[in-house]
Amino acid sequence: MTKSLKTIIFAGTIVSLFLLLMPVVFPLSSEAGADWIVALGRFHILVLHFPIALILIVPVLEILSSFKPLQFVKQTIPVILVLAILFALKACVLGYTLATGEGDSSGLLVTHMWGGIIATVLLIIAFILHQLSSFRLSRLSYFCVLGLSIISLILGTHSGASLVHGENYLTEKIPTPIKSAFQTGKIDEPITKESSAYTRLIKPIFEAHCYLCHSAAKQKGDFRMDEYDLLLYGGESGMAGMEPNSLEDSEVHHRITVDPSKKGFMPPEGNKPLTSDQIALIEWWIKNGASPTQPIKKYAEESLPEAIQKQLSEIP
Repeated sequence: MTKSLKTIIFAGTIVSLFLLLMPVVFPLSSEAGADWIVALGRFHILVLHFPIALILIVPVLEILSSFKPLQFVKQTIPVILVLAILFALKACVLGYTLATGEGDSSGLLVTHMWGGIIATVLLIIAFILHQLSSFRLSRLSYFCVLGLSIISLILGTHSGASLVHGENYLTEKIPTPIKSAFQTGKIDEPITKESSAYTRLIKPIFEAHCYLCHSAAKQKGDFRMDEYDLLLYGGESGMAGMEPNSLEDSEVHHRITVDPSKKGFMPPEGNKPLTSDQIALIEWWIKNGASPTQPIKKYAEESLPEAIQKQLSEIP
């Protein structure tokens, strides 16, 4: 074994141990850090796409280099692997910095973090095996480890995309009956005045505008809105998330109606705010008891804005 290969193995081992021990020695917490930490961590989004592209191009180059006229392509593979490792390492560190600064330790983020770390460590191992590719067993191991790295990358990036866009980003525009069929194995009945007002009218609004930050995947302010009981209970502020019959005591209502220029306004900047009709619908539901099961027909419609009355009048 050459001296340069021993150096590569030593350096790869140190870097891998650093990545694997980083979340263990300095575990994530729900406490937010200083603004400068967040500012530095936000460069994660600028870096993470480079290793993704570079890793995915390696198997393409391997296939191309198997053809005799394109064997020269093989010479570029070690360079691309090194670049992919360097950018992946930077993406892991910046991503961890961002999570530390924002005080995010949700399950989805942890999945995203470990997906990126494991993909990077496997990529380092793949590069070492590539340097040993004169041995047949090492060559086979190289392709196996490279494949595992890509699988880990896919899982990590999927959870990362869910963090940014929400877990239902790919499915939110799918017609409800089709979406329900995939999720529950049965097609939802068409909405009627016998349907639950919460399930068919209110919950879809929360799902579209609030679940990104307040669901099982991510619990900003220790508050979840994806389960009715947790929606009522509220979060770390101590105020009820939703108080039946009382708009004043419902923090969700306060947050969606406060002056948009103020810090507490929800959804936060960069996310699509609720429409006036959606807010009116939520107010109508709260003032009439905020029941999770009450059918639409049991609620009073007289106090609703005309647009909402028209919407409900179209329901059979």
